[in-house]
Amino acid sequence: MSDNAASPRASPEAAVKEPASMRLPDETWVSIFRLLGYKTLLHVRRICKRFKDLLEVRHKPRAQLDFDDVFFRQAPPAKLEKKQKYKLHPMLNDVDCARVTPTEAEIMHYKEGSGDETFNGYDYPAAKEFATAPACTSIDIELNESKVGKVSNKRGVTVSQVLVACGKFWEKPIPDSVANRVRRQGGWPRNEKITKLTTMGDHCFFEGWGQPTGLGEGKVRLASHWFGS
Repeated sequence: MSDNAASPRASPEAAVKEPASMRLPDETWVSIFRLLGYKTLLHVRRICKRFKDLLEVRHKPRAQLDFDDVFFRQAPPAKLEKKQKYKLHPMLNDVDCARVTPTEAEIMHYKEGSGDETFNGYDYPAAKEFATAPACTSIDIELNESKVGKVSNKRGVTVSQVLVACGKFWEKPIPDSVANRVRRQGGWPRNEKITKLTTMGDHCFFEGWGQPTGLGEGKVRLASHWFGS
């Protein structure tokens, strides 16, 4: 009996060096990735170097292989459409924008078996990404129909700039007359600290942002939904 006959046959699975899916052309993978959202693609990017390159490397002039819009790194366009549509960065809905400060942007994550965990959104690279896709140069912000103010950046307004603006809004002092009225209604002592959020009573839970509205010339209006109770 020959050595070849004595040796065990290699299984078909062992003979395949890589999964069939990995032999798909780049264009096919790009078409698949285009069906996925921002958060899913963050995980896809970590699977292998090939996927990371497809998602990270700019492939211009082949614009169909460009994911700048998906990852909110698309700079303000030189030519804007008359009715430019904008997407909002998912992180702005993950942060509790009713309790954000200029240094703390709380993100709640439920971990099975160990309860809730909180993270600071400012610590994540996403905070440096553009707040909208494509990026806008100015955002008028409203929280529960209260004017937060305008954030401007010729290079594109970032997530952190929106969060800082909201944080500064909540830190603005309350008129003494309003603070005293809230203390009386709540039966609190005169030295009780009253904040903007306190004045909202039970309706103090952030319920997310509405869709950003283009105002023309790279300007956007961003308004929150009504706060919940």
